Amino acid sequence: MTNSSLTVLDLSNNNMEGKIYIPNILKTLIISNNKFNSVELVDNENESYLENFEADHNNFNENEVNGFLQLQQLRIMRLSYNKFTKFPHELKQLKQLTTLYLNDNKMTGYLTSDMLKFENLNSLALWNNELEGDLIIPPNLIELDIDNNYFSSYSSHNNNKKLIII
Repeated sequence: MTNSSLTVLDLSNNNMEGKIYIPNILKTLIISNNKFNSVELVDNENESYLENFEADHNNFNENEVNGFLQLQQLRIMRLSYNKFTKFPHELKQLKQLTTLYLNDNKMTGYLTSDMLKFENLNSLALWNNELEGDLIIPPNLIELDIDNNYFSSYSSHNNNKKLIII
């Protein structure tokens, strides 16, 4: 792609699969309802400007999280209805991330204290998974949806003053 004015790309509802190569100039990429399973920047030597990544209904899983770590400007990430089987704690490295949707995956296991390192996360959707144990949440979280999980307690490490649990 050579058109530097392109900032939004919507490839939703196709039958695309495999790796998606993300142009560095994009601010929004929507690839929902495809079969993508990994991401890579077109130009690995330059910074990505991507702020909004919507990839619901694809084949992403926790084994391909490292590709997302290239997207350091990312603020909104939608990965609902994918193939995650555990919570991708590595995403804590995305320091600009404010909104994360991981609902309707098949995630099992526990949230770790790494959740406290999601410093700018305001909104987190985890409904319809099979997470259990202590509910540990990021310090600045405002909105949390955990319906249809198996959490057994609310962690004493949580210190949220404006949290709304949906």
